[in-house]
Amino acid sequence: MDVNGDGTLSYEELADGYKMHLGNILNKQELDELFMKADKDKSGSIDWKEFCIIAADRSALTSKDSLKQAFNLFDKDKSGSIDANELSAVLQTFNA
Repeated sequence: MDVNGDGTLSYEELADGYKMHLGNILNKQELDELFMKADKDKSGSIDWKEFCIIAADRSALTSKDSLKQAFNLFDKDKSGSIDANELSAVLQTFNA
């Protein structure tokens, strides 16, 4: 993620890294909050120590968020369960 090799992550490097490795799981507001939270010393960049702290904190949230987003792709009627028709509809998009 450290594209310029300076040992820190700028906001842009963090945003590009998240998008490249995890997809669009964070919107701009969430990314802004994450960056502000991670940049403990308010230097405008995230160093290795700050990155390790925020990565450990975000790993549980990222997993839950990703699972929820995936579930919601299937649960079209927002019933809280996935029926055979919903499953079939999503699976058909992979064959298109």
